[in-house]
Amino acid sequence: MVRADALQFADPAWRDELGYWIGQGAFGMPWLVSKVAQLAVTYLNGRGHS
Repeated sequence: MVRADALQFADPAWRDELGYWIGQGAFGMPWLVSKVAQLAVTYLNGRGHS
């Protein structure tokens, strides 16, 4: 499971899509939490480390 997560997070397109859905509130988080989580997933998690 950890390896699968690492492989997915290594794919920028997958992170962008995950961030999109998080930002849309698909996981039931409050608006502000959704936007912060979207930022973390799409811009902070792994960008610039390739």
